[in-house]
Amino acid sequence: MAPFQLNADNAVNWLELYQLAENNRSSCDQLIQSTASASTALQKAYHGGGLVILANHLWAPTSKLSSFNKGTAEIDEAISEDASNPEIRFIRYSIQLKAPSFLGYNKHLAEDRKIIFEKLANYKNPSFQRVASLFLLKNSKCTPEEETFLNQWK
Repeated sequence: MAPFQLNADNAVNWLELYQLAENNRSSCDQLIQSTASASTALQKAYHGGGLVILANHLWAPTSKLSSFNKGTAEIDEAISEDASNPEIRFIRYSIQLKAPSFLGYNKHLAEDRKIIFEKLANYKNPSFQRVASLFLLKNSKCTPEEETFLNQWK
């Protein structure tokens, strides 16, 4: 088997699966499977994101917590490897925003949001720019200036 090569198609596919995973177990499983042998920080972040989302599809509380904790650890590790990557920061931001507060996984919201806004315009993935801007417009309180900035990718 040839070694994994990261290319734009993989990243777009992971982004699509990530978007679908919350409401579709099959997409969640595909995301986890396609990123299981994580060799890059971005791949590791998507794998971790898939594991966190998998917790929503599980029934047993211990399994839910285990999947959530394993996934958040992978996301945090990915950020330690590539802290300025807005796509990795977006994965953590979107999960922190939706995670139940009692889990305590919400300490980096402001930091992640700041980096996403700072790096979004120069990021070389138009699909990500669109997804991130739509998510932020829908789920984050934006100033009029931020809305104008994000609307360029709508």
